[in-house]
Amino acid sequence: MRVLLVDDERELVSTLAERLAIRGIDADWETSPEEALKKIEKKFYHLAVLDMKMPKMNGIELKKQMEIVRPAMKFIFMTGHGSEGTFKAGILEAGDNCYLIKPVNLEILVEKMREVLGDQGGDSTDSNWELISEEGFQFFGKMSASISHEIKNVLAIINENAGLLKDLVYMAEKGSDIDPQRLQRVSDLIAKQVSRADSIIKNMNIFAHSVDHNVKTVNLDEIIATVVELSRRFADMKGVVLEHNPAEIEVTITTKPFLLENIIWLCLDLAMDMTGTEGKIALTAKKKEKDACITLSGLKGLAEQEGISFPGEQGKALLQTLNGKITIDTVRGQLDIILSENQ
Repeated sequence: MRVLLVDDERELVSTLAERLAIRGIDADWETSPEEALKKIEKKFYHLAVLDMKMPKMNGIELKKQMEIVRPAMKFIFMTGHGSEGTFKAGILEAGDNCYLIKPVNLEILVEKMREVLGDQGGDSTDSNWELISEEGFQFFGKMSASISHEIKNVLAIINENAGLLKDLVYMAEKGSDIDPQRLQRVSDLIAKQVSRADSIIKNMNIFAHSVDHNVKTVNLDEIIATVVELSRRFADMKGVVLEHNPAEIEVTITTKPFLLENIIWLCLDLAMDMTGTEGKIALTAKKKEKDACITLSGLKGLAEQEGISFPGEQGKALLQTLNGKITIDTVRGQLDIILSENQ
């Protein structure tokens, strides 16, 4: 279900959109009727929720303009002005009978949305939310556990070297000479592990903050770099080398960052078992006409596979929400994640 909320009260409409997003509904918002009209020209919405009274254009006038662009779009009206009787009369005059008085009860609004749409929104984000959230929790848990393991390894190495320093001090107290070069090696090793920990924490922060924004314009190379770093431990365990080749020209797309990281990981997880004897995966971002594309190459083992069942129901739900698709070329040993700019 894709919904556009239009209300001149920014704090109201942005918060309402965020609460709907938490419930798995793809909700955008605008405070300007003019900007709302521009938005529906670029992106399809099943439903618009319109404030009745806004500067320059009221809800009914905006509805008429929207119907010219999107004749099949459905509408719900809401208002905080006037009596319910007067408001209802105006809505009925406009040929609609779905309206809500502010403050709007969110659960009633969601119920009204489904009532107005019937089965039209049944194949979008809300119907896939259970699959998406299940896969998302598994992805977040797997990566968080891997990060925790890496940090524990760093701490173990630092702890051992701290113990070695204590042993050297003990030996010095007993009259043994301390080799300065030996102390320097310990110092260098500890510094190396501190730097390693800093890099792990940096990637962990980037990953954690990917859930801050439901929709955001991102640099695809930055997203790929994050997932590659998060996946290195899994690749090392399988003896696979991950190589990220940054694009010469920056490739950006407006998308859902966390869900995009999730689908890249699903593709990498498959790819790490498909490298054949080479044991190497190259990841590259590029523009493909109006779309963006992430390519995983080096999958020589794909040619030996028959009837690959991928990406599965959860992956399909993620792709549908991202407005993306996956193509697999077994001859070239290549997998492409193709993303359309529609957010």
